[in-house]
Amino acid sequence: MSKEKSPEEDHEEKEMEKFYALVRNYREARDHRMQELNQMEMNKKRKCNGDKSCGWMPSFQLEDFKHENAELLRKSLRMLPPPAVAVHNNNPKCGSVSDSQGQKEEDGSADLDLKLSL
Repeated sequence: MSKEKSPEEDHEEKEMEKFYALVRNYREARDHRMQELNQMEMNKKRKCNGDKSCGWMPSFQLEDFKHENAELLRKSLRMLPPPAVAVHNNNPKCGSVSDSQGQKEEDGSADLDLKLSL
């Protein structure tokens, strides 16, 4: 039983050493990063405990929304239909509407029949 290593065993041993070194470096980097994150968290807690207003509190002013409101208003006005103008002709010479139809229009019943029937 010779204590000499064959070239294959030597190569295999070097590969294993590389692998374990890689795993060790990975663990060290992970632990180091975890410590950094814990330290940052502790610093945040200290700042919040020392100062009562530890967060950013947004504040809005009316001026922040004026431009957007004007744009929305302009868009909504474009979508609205033009207003209906009711023209009542009180001059009997100009109109050919009979009195009974004129009375119905004044009542509003000529526009829509609201009677229910089965």
